Amino acid sequence: MWQWFVPGTIVMVTLFGTAMTGSNLQCEMSTGSYERMLLAPPGRSAIMVGKSLKEIAPLVAQTVLVIVIMLPFGFRPHPVGALVGLLIPAILGGGIGALSYALALAAEGKEWLFWGVRRTLLFPLLICRA
Repeated sequence: MWQWFVPGTIVMVTLFGTAMTGSNLQCEMSTGSYERMLLAPPGRSAIMVGKSLKEIAPLVAQTVLVIVIMLPFGFRPHPVGALVGLLIPAILGGGIGALSYALALAAEGKEWLFWGVRRTLLFPLLICRA
C-alpha cells in the first residue's frame, strides 16, 4: 500500500507547492518590489530562472522528509527508485514553478485570471496521477 501512497503524496506536494509560486510573484508585483528587483544588474531572464530553480531545494527536502517519515511505517524504497523519485519531482517542480511565474507575469493586474487558469490546469493533473 505504501509503495503507491508515498509517490502519490510526493506528486501532490510537487503540484501544489510549485503551482503556488506565481502568487508570490503577483504579491511582489502589486507591492512594487518586483519592479525594483528588475533594476538589479542580473538580466530579467536570470532573475526568473533563479526564482524557478529556488523551488527545487525545498521540494527535494520535503520529498526526503516524507520518505524518512514513512520508513518506520513499512515503506521500503528501492535505492535507484528513491534517487529517481528525488530527480523527477525536482525537474517537474522546476518546470511547474516556471510556468506559474510565466502565468503570473501574463496575468499581471488580473489575479482572477491567474487563479482560474491555475485551478483549471492543476486539478485535472492531480486526478490524472491516480
